Amino acid sequence: MRTAFASLLDRVGASPFRRQDLHALIYPLTKSRDRERTSVIADGLIREAAKAGKVVRHGHLHWVKVQSGRTLRSGREVPEQREVCELKLSTRVPSKWVAVDMETGEAWVGTPGGWARATRERAAEAVKCLG
Repeated sequence: MRTAFASLLDRVGASPFRRQDLHALIYPLTKSRDRERTSVIADGLIREAAKAGKVVRHGHLHWVKVQSGRTLRSGREVPEQREVCELKLSTRVPSKWVAVDMETGEAWVGTPGGWARATRERAAEAVKCLG
């Protein structure tokens, strides 16, 4: 049930949601198909998430996910955006580009088909470029 709630929070992002949305999501997962029991479970999950600081009230009926941030390897905190952002890069030489995920340290290299995980050699080459 907690994973279903987590998937709901991921799906709604920063948009408000109602207990009814969670109820509709977990109802098919209950064995007895009892709406009252599902309501109790939904209330419990929301109360638990509110105590943990994951959700807060947003009006009379709605709840909203608390905006979170990410900690980079350098220790700097960066805010998480409300919506997924697409980063586009147009080039005739994709293999000269490297992208680094500063949270995980993963390096990605450009290929004609898109981004691919960098080999150790390519990551070392990128480090040399940074000085």
